[in-house]
Amino acid sequence: MGSIEYWHLYQSGQFVHFAALREATDRQWKEKLQQDTMSHLRHCADIVWNAVPGYISLVNLVYTITEHFEFADVAPPI
Repeated sequence: MGSIEYWHLYQSGQFVHFAALREATDRQWKEKLQQDTMSHLRHCADIVWNAVPGYISLVNLVYTITEHFEFADVAPPI
């Protein structure tokens, strides 16, 4: 489905989840964020856009973190 994740549940009850941000794995998403950022900051003339290493959508980041906390909260106690 386009997301890169690693899940591991240990017998002790520990749970490990690694997930790649969509911005790091989807080229079209990165280009869209770059265009949006350039549009929002078009009044700033001193930004070298080719020197920016990457972009992160704060809305997507907050949603992902919230999703993980909700998942951790509904897990039954051991």
